[in-house]
Amino acid sequence: MQRDFTLSLYADLLQAFQGAGYHFLSMRDLIRSPAHGEPYIVLRHDVDLRPAHALEMARLEEIRSICATYYVRAVKATFRPDILREIESLGHEVGYHYEDLSSCQGDVDRAWESFLRNLERFREVVTVDTACMHGSPLSRFDNRALWEQHDFQEAGILGEPYFSLDYNKVAYLTDTGRRWDGDRYNIRDRTTSGSRSDFHGTRDIIRAIEEDRFPRAAVLNTHPQRWTDAVVPWTVELLSQHVKNLLKSLLLQPRWNSR
Repeated sequence: MQRDFTLSLYADLLQAFQGAGYHFLSMRDLIRSPAHGEPYIVLRHDVDLRPAHALEMARLEEIRSICATYYVRAVKATFRPDILREIESLGHEVGYHYEDLSSCQGDVDRAWESFLRNLERFREVVTVDTACMHGSPLSRFDNRALWEQHDFQEAGILGEPYFSLDYNKVAYLTDTGRRWDGDRYNIRDRTTSGSRSDFHGTRDIIRAIEEDRFPRAAVLNTHPQRWTDAVVPWTVELLSQHVKNLLKSLLLQPRWNSR
């Protein structure tokens, strides 16, 4: 069986983009200057768990002179100043993967204070110009609702990917659900364009790039925790994702959403 979501395959994906002449932008770069020449790709990495996997991915990209954006949660499992500093030193952007509204049980005032406090923690370690919501699938609160009463620019945040990009002009693909067409397991990681992925596995994306069928401007969102060549953690992530997908399928059912 050919495994997907390995670092070796990710290296092949990067090579395909480079071979097709894609430019690599950070999220900060794209938000600052949306009118970039095509083709271009933004590699957005959501670091939900296992920051050491993110560091491996960052090193792999740096070897190929590729920049990416890493959004890191403020929880103990992921907030590792040593790793954040090294990722930034490799030429990548590090941003805040916020979940303050869900962690504060929907209390907007507390969530805003939490956001500012966590942002300051990050900024004591790295430069943070952009922030991106964490989906918090088990919470009934959408962290993006914080911006209904506050403005992230008040905190010196240049942009937020779900608000600051026009996804009618920029394609969005995510490996949520451990597949590239995982809409039925996707609770909140969706964009305003409502576009669906035509790709299931990473090899499908590589073939599309090589055959000039891949979008000319895109954001590719990965979760580094699931990308590894090591068989044991790869298998553990595979099995745990099956369980998560079952839970998400239940949460997306109307009878659950109405409760």
